[in-house]
Amino acid sequence: MSNILLKKLAERYTLNTNPDVATTVEQGLMQLSSGIYTEEERFIFELLQNAVDSYDEMTNETLTIKIMIEGDYLVFMHNGATFSQRDIEGICDIGNGNKAKDTKKIGYKGIGFKSVFMRSTCVTIKTGEYCFMFDKQYWEGFWERNWKKEYGIKSDEKVYLMPWQIIPIEANEPISLDTSNYNVITYIKITNTSSLENKIVKLLSNSQFLLFLRCKNIQMTFVSNNDILANVNKKCNDNIVILSSNGKEDSRWLTYTNPEVEIPKELYSDIKADINTPQKLKDAKTFDLSFAIQIDNNSKIKSLDKENAVIYTYLPTSFKFGNEGFPFLVNANFITDAGRQQLHKDSEWNKLIFSKIPSEYLNWMKEISSTFSNYYEVLPKKSYGSNNALEETFATEMVKAINDIAFIPRANNAKSKVLASSAVMDKMGMSEAISKKLLTTHINRTYNKDFSEKFC
Repeated sequence: MSNILLKKLAERYTLNTNPDVATTVEQGLMQLSSGIYTEEERFIFELLQNAVDSYDEMTNETLTIKIMIEGDYLVFMHNGATFSQRDIEGICDIGNGNKAKDTKKIGYKGIGFKSVFMRSTCVTIKTGEYCFMFDKQYWEGFWERNWKKEYGIKSDEKVYLMPWQIIPIEANEPISLDTSNYNVITYIKITNTSSLENKIVKLLSNSQFLLFLRCKNIQMTFVSNNDILANVNKKCNDNIVILSSNGKEDSRWLTYTNPEVEIPKELYSDIKADINTPQKLKDAKTFDLSFAIQIDNNSKIKSLDKENAVIYTYLPTSFKFGNEGFPFLVNANFITDAGRQQLHKDSEWNKLIFSKIPSEYLNWMKEISSTFSNYYEVLPKKSYGSNNALEETFATEMVKAINDIAFIPRANNAKSKVLASSAVMDKMGMSEAISKKLLTTHINRTYNKDFSEKFC
């Protein structure tokens, strides 16, 4: 059965096309694969993303990923679900994969896997009963051998090509490896593995990229010549995520997720009319929004370093909100450029997400401010500027959230919360030095307020 499917998919471009169309598709795919990322090694993230999307938590407790360099091949294998027929059809297409309508999948553009062709012209996939490859060399001279009269006169000035990146060829595993514990194995033939090896080690040097991936537990290992060069892990226990590298804890995070943030009905038409919005998001009624706050060695929360304060769309982007970013991490299904590094600032979908961040975050603060007395250190600013639509949307909704949500704990009863407009925050401990009554009297007199120290 497997060879019948592969043959059917290959015939789309061997029987049902012409040389000019095939050449145009191939050239477009070349531009696409070379333009997705500026750093060639980031195709590892695309393969990681595919592994996460295939993972079934009911079947496996831990998503296990192994990357190997063996001879002229980089091999990426994982224990996620084997490819279905629909998966194979999707990987042999452009933008028409099985994730196009599933809002719970990370990918949606149907182009991520094509990034492997930035580094290789021969890629083999073994999964379940299927083993097939995409091989540029296999199709060289195809049109010279198979030119037909109905194609017209063949121009000697043109090079006629086949879109090898989407034509599966039945194959055998190119090298012998022990893959018994893995369900999907991708063999990528590389001309210079040594330069790529160093780049992958650097890419995996910070385990923080695992933080928002949907799997609760992930183990990812990079091996070259039987030496373990990198090992990163994620372990999740309730709302605490622990990230580690090479057996040593890198960071610990307090996390929050609302898997069903409602989309206001009045925004449906604007989102659907925006050409940047993928179809699966146009049809969505809810979306998931997550936050993460770093926990220090003393189990206190702490503000995020500005260097790492980027927005996540399950994997980290390069987009920093405002000049310095939030003091916490934000993750959602943002619409990004092809390389998943920058957010579309005029996207109606992205504006929707930023409009929900203030209320969702302050409601979370309402829950945890009793437990973490320094919660104020991770509060966002009222505004991060007005240089684009995202910043403007956030600032408007932040004012509303501050006015509406009581998240500040009383000093004499931390479980009771008050609005910011009704609170005095004594960060310096002045009330301990001069008494709450004197401090309150001074504030009331100076700022024409009417605070009472008995409610502090």
